[in-house]
Amino acid sequence: MLNIPTDMQTRLDTGATTMCWCWRVTRADDQVFGFTEHDRDLIVDGMNFQAATGFVPGDMEHTSGFATDQASLFGTLNTDTITEADLARVIWDGARLDVLRVDWADPSLFVQVWTGEFGDIRRDV
Repeated sequence: MLNIPTDMQTRLDTGATTMCWCWRVTRADDQVFGFTEHDRDLIVDGMNFQAATGFVPGDMEHTSGFATDQASLFGTLNTDTITEADLARVIWDGARLDVLRVDWADPSLFVQVWTGEFGDIRRDV
């Protein structure tokens, strides 16, 4: 069960439309990167989340029991953060992924909704 901060729950209860998605990615070499679907960079939990990178949330499937949850991200990551050299070194494969729901009007209000890891990264040209 999610522990949603009281102020954030109050905004959600009013139908607030100031929510966005943020993704914190920790690569195999322990470097951490932040991305958001919002149109401007956000500072969340003391970290910069880079805006308009092209990520959009895909389907999340939650199961009970011992089955593994599944989630996906779709889109083009339009950033200089991921380089051809890094892809060749496969340091993004297996990266830890934390998905946050953030109130962009007050980024101190956020909740981590999911944690997982990347599988094999695929690149299409």
